[in-house]
This record gives sequence, C-alpha cells and structure tokens, in this order.
Amino acid sequence: MSNSTEIDELPVISCPKDPRFQNTNVTRYCFIHYIDYHRCTHLLGKDESSCDIFKQTFQRMCPNAWIETWDRRRKEGIFARDCKTELD
Repeated sequence: MSNSTEIDELPVISCPKDPRFQNTNVTRYCFIHYIDYHRCTHLLGKDESSCDIFKQTFQRMCPNAWIETWDRRRKEGIFARDCKTELD
C-alpha cells in the first residue's frame, strides 16, 4: 500500500518558460499571452489550433476576473490594445 495522497498523483501542468519574463511577477506575462492569442486568432482564424498555446498559457496564468474584464473591454472597444492592428 502506498503512502502517497491523491494530490501527489496529479500531473503538474505549467506554462512554457519564456525568457522575456524572468521575474516572479507574472502580470505582464499573462497580459502579453492574452494579446498574442487574440492576434493569432485574428491572423489565422478563430479555429486555428496553432493559437492554443497562447490561450492555454494565459488561462493558466491570469486570474479569471482579469480575463473577464479584458474580454468585456474588447467587446466594448475600450481595451488598452488593438489586437487586430498592433503587431509589436
């Protein structure tokens, strides 16, 4: 019989290491991947699976409240960035 708990058996899911974000504050990392996902879907199409890495990353790193706020602001046209024209 094993002494391990259910928590020990869960796989560890993490985001890929990004050398642009070496500190522990993930705010910018989260925001940039959110923008990258929406740029990617604009350029390649909403159903493009190549964009999934950006989506998975920001969904794991960003608080849900931030994502909901950013989605709402994008719909209202008041988001801080234009993901359709800005490519930097």
